[in-house]
Amino acid sequence: AHARMALKITEKLLGNHHPDTATSLINLASMYQSKGELDHAESLFRRTVKILRKALGEHHPNTSVSMSYLAGLLRVKGSYDEAIRLYSKALANYENKLGRNHLHTIICLVNIAGTFDAKGDYCSAEQNFKDSIQRWEEFQPDHPYLVKTLRKFVEMLDKAGFIEKAEKYRQQLKETQSK
Repeated sequence: AHARMALKITEKLLGNHHPDTATSLINLASMYQSKGELDHAESLFRRTVKILRKALGEHHPNTSVSMSYLAGLLRVKGSYDEAIRLYSKALANYENKLGRNHLHTIICLVNIAGTFDAKGDYCSAEQNFKDSIQRWEEFQPDHPYLVKTLRKFVEMLDKAGFIEKAEKYRQQLKETQSK
């Protein structure tokens, strides 16, 4: 209810195509997603991307954030190829605007890896997980997301039947957790 009211107020004050309206849309879409109303959430996320592309440009970090939200929803819905395409655009934008080892960049890469994992493309998932782990180590080796990424990677390797690789990264996970 609050998210809908905030959207109405923002639209009235700033118009339908203002970046702040897009922020209200993201909040409302996230609420619908959490309630399981995925189609409604998707239409709002798509509207957000459209607004931000027009207002800020295709390569603006805020546009990339909105693409990532949409990609995350598409992943939940099983639309893996479109999710990967959107995450990949966002990743390229983040790398260009924020750098290779920025928090948003690495999280986006982890999301790509997770989407490949969900799709069952374990080779692509592995490559992206390894790249993200390397970037975490370069960016901030004690960042809590490194542990989370390693855990997801080990789970994927186990699921894919890559037992020896899983053991290697399980050991790295243990060492990282003990720091």
